Amino acid sequence: MSSTSTFSILIVFLVVVANFKCESTSVVTCMLCKVITEPLEYNLSPTATLSAMFKKCDKMGLMEPVCGQFVSENVKTIFNRVKSGVPPQTICQAMQMCEPTTCNLLLDPIPSRVANRDALKSVPVAISVEVVNTVPPHAYLTPGFIPIFFSISLPSLLLFYSYSPPFPIIFTFSQSMANNLNEIQSSSSTSSTSKNIAKTLRLYSSDGERSTRMEVDENTMCADICQHFSCDVITLQIGNYHFRQLKPSTSPLAILHDFCRILSMSEDESSRTFDEILTYTDSSSFRHIFSFFLGRPRIRAKSTLNSGILSEDVLIRKGKILHSWVNAKAVFYNSNIRLQMKQNHDDLLNLRKMRADIHDSKRGKSLRLRNDDQCYLLIFQRPNILQVWLTKAQQIEKSTHIDMSDEHLTMIPEQLLTSTDAPIQVLNLRRNSLISRPPLEKNLALGYVDDLYRMSTLQVIDLSANQIQNFPIPLTVLGNLRQLNLSSNYIQNLPREIGNLQRLQLLNLSNNMLTTLPNELVNCTYLSNLDLSFNQFSDVPNCLYQMNILDMFRLAGNNIEKIGRVGSLPSEKIDLRRNILSTSFRLDVENITHLDIRDNSLVSTVHLTNLRFLKIIHCERLQLTSLHLSGDSLTHVYADNNLLESIVIMPLPLNLQTLSLSFNHFKTLPNWICDCPMLTFLRVNDNRLEELPRRIFCSQSLRCIFAFNNQLTQLPDDFDEVAQLETLILYKNQISELPRRFFSGILPRLRQLNLSSNQLEILPYFDASSYCRIQIFRAANNLLTETSVPVIINMKHLKTLDLSHNFLNSFDDSALTSLDLLEEINLSSNRLTRLPDCLALLPALQILRAHSNQLVYIPQLQNCLQLHTIDISSNNISLGTLDFQTPPNLRHFDVTCNSGDFLANNSTEKMNMIDIAEDNQNLFGFQIGMSGSRGSKNKQCIRQMRVANTFAFIDGGSNYFMSTSISRFLSQYLREHPNVDIRSVLLRAHCELGEDGERLGASVMIVRVSERFLEVTAIGTISAAISMNGNVKQIIRGRYEIDDDEYSRIREAHGFVDEENKINGIIQASRQIGHYSMFPIVLPTHSYKKIALTETLDGLIVANNSVWSMVPLDDVAQTFHMNRSPIVIAKKLQDKLQSFDYGGNSNILVLRKMKPQVTFTQNSTLAKRSDILHPAIPALIIPTPAIRHAPKHSPSPPPLPDSNPPPFISESLDFVAISSSKTGKNDEYYSTIKTKRQFDERRQILSRNLKLSPPD
Repeated sequence: MSSTSTFSILIVFLVVVANFKCESTSVVTCMLCKVITEPLEYNLSPTATLSAMFKKCDKMGLMEPVCGQFVSENVKTIFNRVKSGVPPQTICQAMQMCEPTTCNLLLDPIPSRVANRDALKSVPVAISVEVVNTVPPHAYLTPGFIPIFFSISLPSLLLFYSYSPPFPIIFTFSQSMANNLNEIQSSSSTSSTSKNIAKTLRLYSSDGERSTRMEVDENTMCADICQHFSCDVITLQIGNYHFRQLKPSTSPLAILHDFCRILSMSEDESSRTFDEILTYTDSSSFRHIFSFFLGRPRIRAKSTLNSGILSEDVLIRKGKILHSWVNAKAVFYNSNIRLQMKQNHDDLLNLRKMRADIHDSKRGKSLRLRNDDQCYLLIFQRPNILQVWLTKAQQIEKSTHIDMSDEHLTMIPEQLLTSTDAPIQVLNLRRNSLISRPPLEKNLALGYVDDLYRMSTLQVIDLSANQIQNFPIPLTVLGNLRQLNLSSNYIQNLPREIGNLQRLQLLNLSNNMLTTLPNELVNCTYLSNLDLSFNQFSDVPNCLYQMNILDMFRLAGNNIEKIGRVGSLPSEKIDLRRNILSTSFRLDVENITHLDIRDNSLVSTVHLTNLRFLKIIHCERLQLTSLHLSGDSLTHVYADNNLLESIVIMPLPLNLQTLSLSFNHFKTLPNWICDCPMLTFLRVNDNRLEELPRRIFCSQSLRCIFAFNNQLTQLPDDFDEVAQLETLILYKNQISELPRRFFSGILPRLRQLNLSSNQLEILPYFDASSYCRIQIFRAANNLLTETSVPVIINMKHLKTLDLSHNFLNSFDDSALTSLDLLEEINLSSNRLTRLPDCLALLPALQILRAHSNQLVYIPQLQNCLQLHTIDISSNNISLGTLDFQTPPNLRHFDVTCNSGDFLANNSTEKMNMIDIAEDNQNLFGFQIGMSGSRGSKNKQCIRQMRVANTFAFIDGGSNYFMSTSISRFLSQYLREHPNVDIRSVLLRAHCELGEDGERLGASVMIVRVSERFLEVTAIGTISAAISMNGNVKQIIRGRYEIDDDEYSRIREAHGFVDEENKINGIIQASRQIGHYSMFPIVLPTHSYKKIALTETLDGLIVANNSVWSMVPLDDVAQTFHMNRSPIVIAKKLQDKLQSFDYGGNSNILVLRKMKPQVTFTQNSTLAKRSDILHPAIPALIIPTPAIRHAPKHSPSPPPLPDSNPPPFISESLDFVAISSSKTGKNDEYYSTIKTKRQFDERRQILSRNLKLSPPD
């Protein structure tokens, strides 16, 4: 045998089925004992020996936790045997762990693993089992263990395999044995298929770090598995959150099947992905979604009780009188410091009972720990560590708080219940799996929530989001308890003993299953905060009327129809959100000041003129057609998303500060709004307003007006000399002109003005001497010309300027450099032929957008030190001759859809170079365009990617890491599986999130284009629309709003919706991938559409939810049909979104079918359709405005062609069409011009005809 190979031991087990039996536990016990006693032969120190034992356990795979427990339980006995002189080789026999006993293990195969049991017993098999140092990777084995050769019967082998032996083995079968085994397996599988389908089930150890597999079917119950693995219970965990103990008669496989069916559900048709998900359940990543545990989970508590250990060599002076200094080692753990002296004497200091500070001793600065009886000075050998120890000691000294939230606890640690270190006042146990003691439980073991009564000093207890079914009555003896949070449990009744908590101030019982309250609750005379929201109350509990110090009736999410109380209530605030209030809501209670009746979908009439003290009312998302309120004390009115055409408030609300009436049917606003002396905020957007009150700008108090998306044609011309208005948002109206004194009348305080998507042709001039504070000015999508530039130049404090989609022929002014605060400028989709050189003199410029113009020249901007984004795509710039010095911080430089190839230099290495070459844009007759922006956010959390003919769109919400991680997985998976069903890809992405998917999630859409079909599938808020027969309609609408049906489903899943319409206070969408811990509240339910590619299909538009919610579908359709280039379409939609003051992430994908292009030849001036489809990415197409948008005083633009770059008219030349936007590097780019010289000549002629000067 070579020196490199391990030693071999020959063990022969002669198994006689009828005569030989031994205990299964003795086999495992003997094996463990032999393994862990090997280090005793090396004569190591006790510490090194113990470490070697645990290292042996680390190599035992699934048996590691069992081995570790075996070492902990027997190490003392083993060491005592060694001390008494027992040889290490015979310790196991001396401890009676290796004596032969009965072994049913080697006889009785598991019925659930082997179907044809009798056939197996009759097959004698000789198996050679070998272990080598170099193990093939596919074997998943660890080399270095004892090689074994033995011969056993096949039943014993199969059972031995089912237990996953802790040492590496390689089975070598003889040919005859393999044939017999194949016959048995085939007969076994045939019989099982006819009755029940077997599946391999993964089972995890109690600590979740190891797993094994067992083949089961739906007839295999938890009791069978428990018997097989000698455990007491099977525990289920979903989303790595709550643990649930399964009953013995439960079928784990049936539960797994039901879970997979829910995951694979589709909103459109029966899903075909169930089988694929079922095959994936054996993956390690599925552990975070769904897992079975053998026994009760054993999860260690985290750093609160077992904090990080600090150890330092110190010099100690002990005592207040004697001043003797000694060397020692100080160990800081939990809330204690142990001082280990050289004289083998240790002192234990409990920091919760001592004071810590810094003391200047004669030997230097020291850490002083003292109480009334003792005083210790500690001088550290490393002086810089003193502050660390002081900070930690002071934290423990002051801390009476223990946080054990999110610990996966099924029982409260006994050390916490029995600790006497210091009085604990605050205990946080939220988001665990704790339960109350079952009524018939005879086991007196500690760990139930009822046992918290032992901690008599507790003042605050948080037991929210656990699995408590019964109120823990023993807690009512805690006389010091002031706050108790039991929200999001399953409590059905409150005991009468609750009245014993007379010092209780806060009691949170929200999201439980309560229907009544005991009258004894009145005895809690200090109880001021009682939360009963999201329970099952049908009436207001009578005891609430007798509790005089309650600050609010928190009754949201119940089944209350009305409040029958007449007179007054103990509380002045009532929260009745999401109940079932009747159609006509009245309240005969006089002292109410705050009322919330949001999301009661049956309410159509609210008459509360009798509530003279009412200050704040929330009545959003009802069906209101009539709203009558008293204005005596009213300060805030929120009545958005209703059917209101008028509002009655009497008398005049002199204290009114906020009036929000958006998404209603108002045509006019009451004039009394202008007379409210305290009104500061007015929101009336998305109505049918044709005019604003005449004196609206005369208000001395009004600061903000949001009146966008109405039908306003003009603005009032009455202005007060001291107007206080700061924000005025008027986009998406029909305003054709502004009052002459508009700017001079409202300028003194105005900071933000948005006039986008109107019909403005000119801005009224104001003198530069007028003090202008406007910082954000948006006037996109109007009819403005260069005559408005002098007006803008006078806005000296301007930071953001948006003049996109207008008719500017130039943007140049000698005073442009005075805008030294300008950070962002958008001049896209105008008629600009050049950008002014003075842009380089703007010191604060960061973003410059000028796409879709007629630019042939851009200035040198290398002196703009803060400039990071430049977009000059879709212009006439000759990139091949462009000499552009990039600014030092430039990161995004978009030059697509121009002429020639951009020559990158060393200064462009740090930039994102966008490559949309022609070869990549032609996909089964579709062109591809995309645009994205992070807005005012720091990172782009919406990503899109492409692999061949498949596109993916990922919206991570506010989480950049989630969208990046999903994008990376989809890119790799789609490359490896190019033809896989895209619905399966979605669910695979859901399962692959791993630990990140427990708390985080994302919306995902996948689009696949083939020769005959267009497939789209999505989960979440992303929407898609197609253009067909000239119409644009949504085919997948991202699920975002929570309607009545969805709310009912959320409540049935034991979820709730907060004031901001967030599910469980976390997310707003109930359909997402990820968020495993919120199953089944949040589901990965997908939508799927398959559309045939016909001649009537023009294209597809995919965008995140914000695009569809803010840009009307008509505007999307108009932008799509007026532009041939999908890139231009995507960019213009993004511009329109940002012109509506959207500052978040956005991302848009456009697929547009290529149409036959009109071309001309030198021999003919007649147009003909080419037989070949050419890419249509024009840089010069400016959409002709609608008739109502035609400018009255601006010169008509020169005629523009339908191709890129534009043809020109000359007396000496024929028409020439260049039909490429950005093509390959060869002469294919000049398809209708033979040489580059001819192209340069024609560009020079073009420049002269348009009176332009090309760059040198």
